[in-house]
Amino acid sequence: MRTRPSFALTVVLVAWSATADAGNADTYHLSNDAAVVGGAVTATVKGGGAVWYNPAGLAADTRSSVDVSANAYVVRFGGNPDLVADGSRSDQKKLSTFDFNTVPTSLAFTRRVGEINLGFGLFVPSQRSLLPRASVRLFDAAGNPLGLAAVDGYMRYSDTYAGLGAGFTLTPTLRLGVSLFALYSTLDQSTGTVLADERTVTGRTQVTHETIDQIQFGMQLVWGLKWTPTKKWSAGLTMRSPVVSVYHVPDHVVMSVDSGDAAHPPTRTIVFDGQSGFTSGVLRPMRMHLGLARIEEHAKYSLETSAIAPFYDQTTGTKSRAVVNAGAGARFRINQAMAIGGGFHTDFSQAEPNAPTVIDYYSVSVGTEFGTAFKQENEDDPKAPVRHTIATTTLAVSYAVGLGHLANESITVTPDGSIAERNVPSHVVAHEVMFYLGSSIAF
Repeated sequence: MRTRPSFALTVVLVAWSATADAGNADTYHLSNDAAVVGGAVTATVKGGGAVWYNPAGLAADTRSSVDVSANAYVVRFGGNPDLVADGSRSDQKKLSTFDFNTVPTSLAFTRRVGEINLGFGLFVPSQRSLLPRASVRLFDAAGNPLGLAAVDGYMRYSDTYAGLGAGFTLTPTLRLGVSLFALYSTLDQSTGTVLADERTVTGRTQVTHETIDQIQFGMQLVWGLKWTPTKKWSAGLTMRSPVVSVYHVPDHVVMSVDSGDAAHPPTRTIVFDGQSGFTSGVLRPMRMHLGLARIEEHAKYSLETSAIAPFYDQTTGTKSRAVVNAGAGARFRINQAMAIGGGFHTDFSQAEPNAPTVIDYYSVSVGTEFGTAFKQENEDDPKAPVRHTIATTTLAVSYAVGLGHLANESITVTPDGSIAERNVPSHVVAHEVMFYLGSSIAF
């Protein structure tokens, strides 16, 4: 039986690369206004979302606000790696899992202190889970079993950013903002694999269990500009520094048994490895966002482009290319209590063209906002100005189609009768549907 000792690791890496690229950099909308217009808000964002999208937008607020219960409910299908047979009689089994995730995308608070608007926010721009569970048994022409391959895996990946932002008014038409974020990134991955030669009772069998439990801490600086030369035009620029690694907590466990055969001695491997400590390096690449908006009495139209710098990930040893994405959105106010909108944006993969998995996403979004104003009167001072607390609920849905290729793990019988496994690129069409629910209180 001819196999590669890295079979288990190969499956893990295939699953990881598919996961890292699924949804790419801009899967989730991280504020209520972004959800309504498909993320094209660099030139118009206000409230808690400004801490993330453009901190200069904080300076435009005249009220304090709380953006709470912002959740994305995501359904994904297609675009996951598989274990398949190549050119052989086989019995393939795959346990289907319904990939439904609830992602608490953001929680933000803003408050005006003197001439400065401050904001704090928690944001989850990336979160993904994967459950590869499949087996393939190969047979010869007479129906006799040749070999068995099986994988049972679990992977969950998440990025959470906590940040403080401040917005300043430099001139009546120019605002500046800055945010400082701390990144908390987690990866939990557990994979069990079996590769067995079933042609004889004493055929070679390899069983491996591998667990990766990783926590990374990093820091990122974001600054933004917002320019409104006239009442009808607004432009925004946001620069995100690379995320610099601060601390790393890795745990790596490998337990494997190889029964061996005439050409391979039996082996047993147990590895428990974890070296926590302060680190240096770059965890995420630099990004730039540029937006332009036309503001009418009852409508806003916005265009957006973003660029991601090329990047080398020291953790995984993978390279990513520079990517430019674009988007457009529109928002229409129906009356004082209701607004509707929609948008389109691209979300291209940063993976190199020859990487095992490259999926580019194209997304459309529609949404609506419902607002209610509550009058606040000062009973001790009847002459004091009347203020209103405004409660807003946002509902939005987006659909993204992903086009590209991914690498399946293929098990095959070679001409000499032995069994081998290899990565086989397959064209894929992936789908994501995201339901967004958010609420905001401005006072």
